[in-house]
Amino acid sequence: MNITLHFPKGSTSIIDGTYTGYEYSRSDKLINAHITFDESYKLFINQHRLVLSYKYITVNHQHSYTIGRWVYDWNTIDNYKGSERVHLDYLQCLTQELIQDESLNGRPVDNYRIALLINQFREEK
Repeated sequence: MNITLHFPKGSTSIIDGTYTGYEYSRSDKLINAHITFDESYKLFINQHRLVLSYKYITVNHQHSYTIGRWVYDWNTIDNYKGSERVHLDYLQCLTQELIQDESLNGRPVDNYRIALLINQFREEK
């Protein structure tokens, strides 16, 4: 799992527990985070959005989902019948796992800064 944290003064990369780049302090505010896992899956999170993607499929938590260049309303996700349905379901499950357990595919996201962002989405429910 590769994590990149973006702060106003720089970015920090965490690759298999090794920190490189900007050395942030407690006073630095996290702008957003990118997580790449299982080679093709990506997560983007900030205080307003939680987006998971796999290749050309993107799920914007409780807002919309995208397949290729087509954007669909979140309320239609249960009715989607295309071949991408398996990946949509998996991305939805990953989103719920992240919000409920602070993990992705069974691997914990051990970062206090990211946990603060995740908690905002937990409280929305």
